[in-house]
Amino acid sequence: MNTGVEARGVDARVPEAPRHAVPRSRVSDALDRCAGARIVVVSGYAGTGKTVAVADWVRARRPSATWITIGRAQNDVTAFRRDVVTWLDRAEPTTTVVLDDLDLLTDPLVLETLDAVLERVPAAGQVVLVSRGRPRLSCIARLRARDDVRWLDDGALRFDISEAAALMAQLGVSLPPSDIEAIVATNDGWATGVELAGAAARDGRSATDDAHEYLRTEVLERVPRSTRAFMLECSIADSLAPELCELLTGRRDSAALLDELHRSGAFVSGPEANGAYRFHPALRALLQFEMRQWQPMAFRARHRAAAAWCIRTHDDAGAHRHLLAAGDDAAAWTRLGDALLGQLFGARPPEVPGWAATLPPRADGLDTRAKLGVAVALAYAGRMSEASTWLAHVKQGMGNDAPDELLTARIAFVEYAVTYGRGDLLGAARLGRAARALLDEVAPGEWERRRGPIGRIQLLTLLGRCERARRAHFECGAALEYRSVADDTTLAALRADIELAEGNLTRAWEFATEAAAVEASVGLVGIESAYVLGSVLAERNELDAAARHLAAAVARADATGCAPRRVVPLLALARVQHALGDVAQSERSVSLAMECFDDAVVLDQRVTETQALLAIDAGDTAAARRAIFRLAEPCRSRCQARLHARAGDTDLALAALDRVSSGTTRERIQSLLVRARVSASESARAALLREALQLAEVDGYLRVFVNEGLWVVDALENLTADWPNEFPARILAAIAAAIAADGKRARGDEGEGLTPREAEVLRYLATSLAMRDIAGTLFISRNTLKSHVRSIYSKLGVRSRQEAVAWPQQRNSLKAHA
Repeated sequence: MNTGVEARGVDARVPEAPRHAVPRSRVSDALDRCAGARIVVVSGYAGTGKTVAVADWVRARRPSATWITIGRAQNDVTAFRRDVVTWLDRAEPTTTVVLDDLDLLTDPLVLETLDAVLERVPAAGQVVLVSRGRPRLSCIARLRARDDVRWLDDGALRFDISEAAALMAQLGVSLPPSDIEAIVATNDGWATGVELAGAAARDGRSATDDAHEYLRTEVLERVPRSTRAFMLECSIADSLAPELCELLTGRRDSAALLDELHRSGAFVSGPEANGAYRFHPALRALLQFEMRQWQPMAFRARHRAAAAWCIRTHDDAGAHRHLLAAGDDAAAWTRLGDALLGQLFGARPPEVPGWAATLPPRADGLDTRAKLGVAVALAYAGRMSEASTWLAHVKQGMGNDAPDELLTARIAFVEYAVTYGRGDLLGAARLGRAARALLDEVAPGEWERRRGPIGRIQLLTLLGRCERARRAHFECGAALEYRSVADDTTLAALRADIELAEGNLTRAWEFATEAAAVEASVGLVGIESAYVLGSVLAERNELDAAARHLAAAVARADATGCAPRRVVPLLALARVQHALGDVAQSERSVSLAMECFDDAVVLDQRVTETQALLAIDAGDTAAARRAIFRLAEPCRSRCQARLHARAGDTDLALAALDRVSSGTTRERIQSLLVRARVSASESARAALLREALQLAEVDGYLRVFVNEGLWVVDALENLTADWPNEFPARILAAIAAAIAADGKRARGDEGEGLTPREAEVLRYLATSLAMRDIAGTLFISRNTLKSHVRSIYSKLGVRSRQEAVAWPQQRNSLKAHA
């Protein structure tokens, strides 16, 4: 390695590693991959660690390299030829030469001379150019076209988390990983910024002043005064679009100036695909600090101008941010309402709901229309209490004036939306009818423009009025004057939801799959499609996949704050979690569903029904009875029928079934299975089970049979031989798999896995003795006997005495299908 000074005016020493340097193996590896290029450009802002990283690479992997550090004296053609060109001409044809601080060369004759030198670099040689910004050499483009140039820019030089952690260790700083990650993100991986933050953390001070002083010295003091003014005025913008910069500064050369700042390494990145540039976040923070401190009126004026530009360019989020920064809270609240409907029904997920969290709680000076817009926005953001508060502001603002019919109609619509969002479905149905009538009278078409028909379809489906929901769906498709991609996907998802509510799994799957595919292609986030897909998979006993879809639906619904859209997938997920054996998580999902609403009769009934069904499936008779007692008809009788059938109470089970009608496919299957379970005649049981199988086979229902437990095994075995396909065998396999997945014993001799006492208890369960008589015969207490029975049920995967007794005869069939 050349380490001495062998030519006048040139420092040919490889820079020593700084005190707190850390290995940059990522940069060294990237430089190694440039081995085939004659020219390698390493460009980055001041303080990105370019020189340190390249010197580290030279010392470790290119010990024979020649290093030349350019000085200001070489920015003269005579000195450059004497000090640098002569040095380059001496280099071996196969050596690597590093030219550091190349950005100091600005003289056109010097750059022209270097161009000529680089053009004749031997094919086996390599020159590494280290520079702030992009070297102003015309040969770069020509050589790049011949694939003779490689480029490492700021992206390659950014510190990652592991490098930042190593630097903190060198500085003697102990920080949690989350803090180190935040430092890297705040500085966008800028090496000097990371080091200053680490040193400040060690010394107990703020890193902001040190970073600002560095940037003033290394960036702002190096640009002309007019350019610095340009940077200050543009700093209020997240994205430096040339047109916006012209508006803010009045300079028509904004595009050229932005490009010059980028090329010179003045902490400006770009251009992006839309032609815009960006300040490095640390530099932007400094510029904004100085402008806000020294030019507060200009600072606010520039934000207002930027907000107006964003409104013209349909950047609602940008307008919102600039209005807040300008201190125009009232205008920001107005934008919140104005932008909502356009985004909500556009072809992308709305940004508006997230804005509400950034706004101050009140904004004086809003007119009644703006307040109503805010109420709508907050309702769609899921902040129902706040929406109600703003709605009260609207009504108070009306005072004793003559009622404005249009305003009254719009208030009715918002009241309907808030009531629905809170989960009061019956109240929402009533208010929705009234709002629609008022809007149709004073503003024909506004009910459709606000997508009232879509909400009505959701409401009718949740209320179980599927035929009316289907008619509303048909009418909605024809009534919408303008249908966006979002409308089409929503309508497909709602059609899937209707089909699911009626039990038509195949049709539900088709529509939900269609909706999900379009959502993915345009970046929409659907709730109903994920819920339907998960529910269909659950009915088909594909539980793991069902849990994934339903968890996604829950996460998406939580972001809306709408009670019905949160409760329904949560309850579906709870049932799947219970089937997977995760009882604790299932109970948590039910609890979360209950927290979504306060006083909502329909949703409360759905939660209670789920609790009853889970208790029945778990064999917890007491809990099931408590839940059933709180249910209204027809849910009460349906659940009672299942509970009585599980207990072997034939007359009570049949009486409960006679009190309800079975409308959906699933309800008909369930009714047939209950009747089959309590049937005293083997032929009648077989006929009922056959009818249930025929219904289930069309849509692939499996879980409803698995939930019935072991009693269906013998009957299915008898049907399997003459059934035209493998559907009964699939059900048997699903029952066996469910038992195996729960860790139950589905193999071996009678009593395998049971203790000797449990095996003895099992033999007595097969007799006609009552539980108290079995306890007396075995000389144990009834509580001890109950504990043994519960353990037997758990180990055998059964839920009743009848199933436990039948288990020895059924285990061989299950083993064959497992």
